[in-house]
Amino acid sequence: DERFTFVDVRGARAGPDAAFVLGAMRTPFFLLLLADDLSRAFLPLFAAGLPAGGLALSPSRVASLPVVVFMAVVALSQPVLGGWSERIGRRRSFLAGAGIALVAHALSAQSSSLPELLAWRSAGGAAWAIAFVAAQGYVLDHTDSRTRTTGLAAFVGIIMVSLICGPSIGGILADGMGHRGTLALGAVLAGLGLVLAWRRLPPDAAREAAQAPPAARGRFAAVLANRRFVALLLLAAVPAKVILIAFCYYLIPLYIVELGSTAAMAGRLIMLYSVMMVILVPWMAAWVVARRGREAARPEPAFVAAGLALSGLAGLAMAL
Repeated sequence: DERFTFVDVRGARAGPDAAFVLGAMRTPFFLLLLADDLSRAFLPLFAAGLPAGGLALSPSRVASLPVVVFMAVVALSQPVLGGWSERIGRRRSFLAGAGIALVAHALSAQSSSLPELLAWRSAGGAAWAIAFVAAQGYVLDHTDSRTRTTGLAAFVGIIMVSLICGPSIGGILADGMGHRGTLALGAVLAGLGLVLAWRRLPPDAAREAAQAPPAARGRFAAVLANRRFVALLLLAAVPAKVILIAFCYYLIPLYIVELGSTAAMAGRLIMLYSVMMVILVPWMAAWVVARRGREAARPEPAFVAAGLALSGLAGLAMAL
């Protein structure tokens, strides 16, 4: 279906090879995301069952550390990885991320203590960030003003599909083949993504010196000077991400098992978040665009505020 391609295949393309490059990136990127999302439903439980290795931590902190470490590495490395990916090329950076992911998942499955698991989850976070930045770079490099929205929408769609499939499948597999076996399967998926990327992604085109990106310090200064963006980041984006990670990836697996259910059920509940995103995001985006055109207004702030209010109410409902 043309609605779900990376670019407008009816003729509005950034270049003649854009559809091929973005199509070649899609499957390896999905496999790398899926390899990590398989463990969403049971990772806190797996960590809680490992020896703390001399770390004086409460059981709840032991269970949360792999999630915290992974997301911290992702958040801190992504701003730096953009320029690095541009310098060495998208293909090289994507292959580097896939190779690190393969090693990280394989060794996570063999972890015998919490410090070992944290080390390999840190490597997995770096791998995820590298692959994410490289894949996003492919979209930005091979789309223009006419096709970028479509390309980024398809990019987000890959992430959402992985979040739908990964936790539910991973929970079922964890109940059948164990936590370590499911982590090992993640390594197999990462390895398959590496092979596909190596075979299908074209060589990086040479960049001219005039095309070199500005210094990272200048880019950060320009972004942070925008007060509205900073407010949106601190008051909307960060709280939304904290809610997602804290509730979906940490509390739900522990709470469901505490109730006497299984990792498979935790995976299904985590899957509901992504299902709602896939269903509602396109509809809400179309609604915002329609209101903007009909009323000559900017409805986005009201929608952001409504979303934050609903998130807060949902958190209170879970507490009750």
